[in-house]
Amino acid sequence: MGKNFLTILFIIVFISLYNFVFSSENSLIGVGIITALLMFKDVDLGLKRSQGAMTVMLLLLSSIIMPYFASFNPIMGFAVNAISLYSIVILTSERIDYKAYMGFVLIYVFANGTPVKGEVLILRATSILVFAVIITGIYYIIHKDDKENKHIYEVLEEKHIKNITFAVKLAFSLSLAMFLSDVFEINKHIWFTITVMSLTQLQLNVTLTRIRYRLMYTLVGSLIYIVIFVHIIPDNMLIYFTLVMSYIYTFIKRYDIQMIFITISSLVANEIFFPNEMYSIYSRLILVALGALMSYIITKINFELLVRKLEAIRERIENS
Repeated sequence: MGKNFLTILFIIVFISLYNFVFSSENSLIGVGIITALLMFKDVDLGLKRSQGAMTVMLLLLSSIIMPYFASFNPIMGFAVNAISLYSIVILTSERIDYKAYMGFVLIYVFANGTPVKGEVLILRATSILVFAVIITGIYYIIHKDDKENKHIYEVLEEKHIKNITFAVKLAFSLSLAMFLSDVFEINKHIWFTITVMSLTQLQLNVTLTRIRYRLMYTLVGSLIYIVIFVHIIPDNMLIYFTLVMSYIYTFIKRYDIQMIFITISSLVANEIFFPNEMYSIYSRLILVALGALMSYIITKINFELLVRKLEAIRERIENS
């Protein structure tokens, strides 16, 4: 219990300082950075020590750089996002069950969902450069035992259909969500892309279960928010209740209950930064529903069959 409290306290202090130095408009990038920092002090990519550290550095930087280039044009953006996201999953695929890719994909989605310009963009680039060095250094210092780990070329040469299939599925799903968000100029589209990211899982049954829970408990969380946070708790107390909820959340393991807390936290955060936007409740419900619908449709695509056919074509070309 004490460790969880200290972790929450550390995150709060970190985000507060990050917002002060690098602008509150980059706050979600700060959330992604602290998530990566906490993740990679524990998670080993399964690569040789120096190669793992350089991979962390490269992917952290690209998680900010590539969304910027993808923002120039929706069609070009789809290609840039698809290639970048596929690369993230493949380069971290040696320990794919640990979901190491999430440390980078989360920052990528946040950068895509909160585009900035001018001085704020410079601050964002500076922050990722600084913390890429810090996180890479921490990774290199902590993960000394790499006797069982592989060289990066070995990982790239391996043809694990499961890993390649998931990389293609995640890259396609998120790139399509980002493309549709750009084309239709969806407001707060990060709620749409985050939903797609969360629902794209290695196992089909996990995806289907999450779709059901995401829809049901986003509605429950929204109703709780309306009853308690709109009509009972005064606005000047919102931030304190958010901190309490964040602490309680660290003890929750069930996905359905997590979704209630995530929904309430998102709506409270939106109220703090954008007061009196009641339509945000309906917006979140609609975007989560759209994300769930798109994720369900994508489950009907047999990505493994597609990957196997492409692999067979590649082999025929190499042998001809």
